[in-house]
Amino acid sequence: MSAITLLDKKEFSDDEPKKAYMKAAKWAATNIVSKDMDKVLWKIEKVKDANIPTFILLIYCEVDTKELFEQRCKACKAFHSSFYINQEFNCDRCNAKGYDLGIKEKLKIVKQYYKEKLNT
Repeated sequence: MSAITLLDKKEFSDDEPKKAYMKAAKWAATNIVSKDMDKVLWKIEKVKDANIPTFILLIYCEVDTKELFEQRCKACKAFHSSFYINQEFNCDRCNAKGYDLGIKEKLKIVKQYYKEKLNT
């Protein structure tokens, strides 16, 4: 399972649609693919109401939420056994609010990291 957030978007225009698309593809190849950013996803969409042929490159970053949830679960169990001094966990009453906040925080960090990497 993963969470995805929009990182950036860039527009590319030209008098010919093929050239505008190729500008977007070349930018993605140079700035994303060649830098081996495995947690960055991208797609190119055509802008329909543009005066000249225009394509928009949408750049997303991804976070593995399963790994984050497992870390939270492990910390919760460690806290429970040290605080209550027993090994019986009631995972049915798990309050996943911290999990959601953790995802949002991790997405902010990953987003900032890849934004900086894209701008170099």
